[in-house]
Parts: sequence; C-alpha cells; structure tokens
Amino acid sequence: MRALILTSSLLFALSVNANEISGEKIYKSSCLFCHGESGMGDGIASKKPENYFYPKNLNKTILSEEQIFLVAKHGAYYYGALKQDMPAWGVRHNDKELRAVAKYVKDTFKRENIEKQEK
Repeated sequence: MRALILTSSLLFALSVNANEISGEKIYKSSCLFCHGESGMGDGIASKKPENYFYPKNLNKTILSEEQIFLVAKHGAYYYGALKQDMPAWGVRHNDKELRAVAKYVKDTFKRENIEKQEK
C-alpha cells in the first residue's frame, strides 16, 4: 500500500511538472524576434530598416511583473504608447502563459546585464 501511495504521488508530481508553463519557451517563440536573446531590444525585427520601431530593452525596464503582464496582454498602445509597436499577446496566449513570461522577463533581464556588456 505504501509503495502504491508513493508511486501515485510521484506520478502526480511528474504530471504537474509536465503541465507547467515555461515562460522561457514562450519568450523564445513570441518575444525573441523583437526583444532579442539578451532582452536588449536587438532581435531580428529591430535590424530591418523597414521596421521603424525600436523594441524596449527589457534590462532597463522599471515595470513590475504585473505591469509587464498587462503590457504583454493588451499591447503597448493600450497603455499610452504612441504607436502599436508592442502587440497584444492576449489574443494568442492565456493569462497563465503571459504571467509565466512576465516572471521570466523579470527574473532574467536585469540592469547588471547591461553593465556586463559595457565593460
């Protein structure tokens, strides 16, 4: 009986982890094109002259995790941007996925990344 309970607990834990949403994976599939691998706004899209927008450097953001989530969900124009550079990803990703991305961005991209590159 004890072995059955341990096995069931282990299988449940594995299934929870398998269903866990990866903010990094979503960032790489949806955000990398503009914000770049280092989050510095140097993705492929920013290098094309016909794209007259400049993605934000996420290492310089002063936004909270909640604010990052809201901008990702509704787009920058909704929050007062002059252009629709940052699309509303809420039409493609659900809130749980966008919160995972916001957490990934806040945990990964930091001011110290810029300072390392400047040296």
